[in-house]
Amino acid sequence: PKVKGMWWNPNWIPLAGSGNGHYICVDTDPGPEGRPGQVIVYFYDSGERPVIAHSIESWMEDFVTNLEKGEVKVSYDEILETWVFDQPGLLNFSNN
Repeated sequence: PKVKGMWWNPNWIPLAGSGNGHYICVDTDPGPEGRPGQVIVYFYDSGERPVIAHSIESWMEDFVTNLEKGEVKVSYDEILETWVFDQPGLLNFSNN
């Protein structure tokens, strides 16, 4: 497998969160078929840990490209006091 079959690994570095327990993480301790630095999604309510990019660089390049194309919605949540980015696919935390 590309990602070790663990509930949580302290070597997964969160980059972004959904606000309800899902995270996009850099995996610095991959499984035998994975790559150090691959980007994964951690679902708090599922054991699924999909790889969504081979590196943080490729994940960020996709994000910036889609931001420039207007495919990313950016807003400020005054209640949470944080910026919110919505990009289907790249920042999608749905595991359905």
